[in-house]
Amino acid sequence: MEWPHKIQLTKSVLLLILLVLISLRCVSQNSLTGQVKDGDTDKVIPLANIFLSNTTKKWHSDEHGNFTISNIPTGLYELVISCVGYETIKVNINTTEKRFYRIILKPVSMQLLEFQVRAKRDKKWKQYFNLFKEHFIGQSDNSIDCKIINPEVIYFSDSANYFKAYARDLILIRNEGLGYLIKYALVDFILYQKENKTTYSGYPVFEELVATNARQQEQWSINRKKAYLGSVRHFMQCLYTCNLQQEGFFMQRISEKIDKSGEKRQMFLHGLNVTVIPSPADTIVRTILPDTLRCNYLIKSSKGLRKTLFFKGPVQITYKREIESVRYQTMHDPLPSGYRKTPQVSIIYLNGEPIEIEADGHLNNPTGLTLELYWSWELLSESLPYDYRLADTSR
Repeated sequence: MEWPHKIQLTKSVLLLILLVLISLRCVSQNSLTGQVKDGDTDKVIPLANIFLSNTTKKWHSDEHGNFTISNIPTGLYELVISCVGYETIKVNINTTEKRFYRIILKPVSMQLLEFQVRAKRDKKWKQYFNLFKEHFIGQSDNSIDCKIINPEVIYFSDSANYFKAYARDLILIRNEGLGYLIKYALVDFILYQKENKTTYSGYPVFEELVATNARQQEQWSINRKKAYLGSVRHFMQCLYTCNLQQEGFFMQRISEKIDKSGEKRQMFLHGLNVTVIPSPADTIVRTILPDTLRCNYLIKSSKGLRKTLFFKGPVQITYKREIESVRYQTMHDPLPSGYRKTPQVSIIYLNGEPIEIEADGHLNNPTGLTLELYWSWELLSESLPYDYRLADTSR
């Protein structure tokens, strides 16, 4: 008669052991070692920037080109190596693998060096720089407190329809709103001015600023918590643990079809259904389906402690615990009746291949996910490092 109770006890113990193992894996620390060399001369490169993208883990190579990065959480990351006069490279790594990384940097071409030298900071440069800041740092509430402190490393090239931004060194962004110095290795940046569309990619590393007093440190903690709650990473962490609704996230499918009729139709804007008149070129009609999605709609499979994000078509994500910023509504199709206190609404869809999610909520291929609406507005000024942890979990 006692056998069922013994089975239940065994299941409880196994569950406890599994949770402990998961916890140990998430907090276990690792280290990386390697050496950086010149690809043409095979000479060592001192003072190269080595860091894990989107974290606070960084180092410089010593006079022998060697480096060591310690206290790294377990998981898959992007190891980035950058140095003036060389092409930035990225290596996908698993921090549990014990190996010595031999990094070979390729010097930039003489043609590119000459182009960088000829780049002028004239009126057109200033115009492009202001547009670059808007579409790179963003226009959110924290963007007011962000400043690029080395604009001289940025230069541009243009054509009839777009302009591109480049950087000869790491771009330094001081974010006084969140208390970070961000060093950004820019890979590419293109702004299509007629379509008002931007694509860019790169690798940031974060360094905590030193607060001038306890009040400033407390304000940074408040601002960081606000930036985290409702963010993409917060959503992915909740998706990983399958507690989306408990944390305030609400998901719905979006159906898309072609409609060239030009007739009035209903659209979902700022959390409300509003009537719009589409232009002749506006042929894609999106309809929000009424069903509420569960986490398994977005998760294709699980392998060990890693999960795979895979779904078809766009999905609308509503975060009900925070309202949209006034600045957001002012800049994105403001309603005639003025500001409305509506929840934050975003849209996501995959560009192709499935994406793996780590337990801390970061994506192994973030460029494979396209963001629209609120999340596309929260750019670098709202970014936090992967190793940021929410100290106070109360809401």
